[in-house]
Amino acid sequence: MSTNHEAAGVIARAARETDVAAIADMIDDFSRGHPAASHVRSPAKLREAYFDAAPVAHLVVAERDGHVVGMAQWTKIYEMFWSATRMAESREPLS
Repeated sequence: MSTNHEAAGVIARAARETDVAAIADMIDDFSRGHPAASHVRSPAKLREAYFDAAPVAHLVVAERDGHVVGMAQWTKIYEMFWSATRMAESREPLS
């Protein structure tokens, strides 16, 4: 069973290490106007955070014509007071 999903020429799939440069570019673009805009985000740190043995979150990318055009990050959070698991997410709009 494939983990890729396609709609209107856009494929959603799990991010790969080879996507790090595109992910870094989208984060830089998304952070414009944010207090962290001038913060240096190295591709090595992104690679370590998302593709190391214990990733901090999961990334899904949107791909069109072989190019990464969007991304979403999600992680599971356990709510100890509610005794429940929920998903936290952030998204970068499609370009």
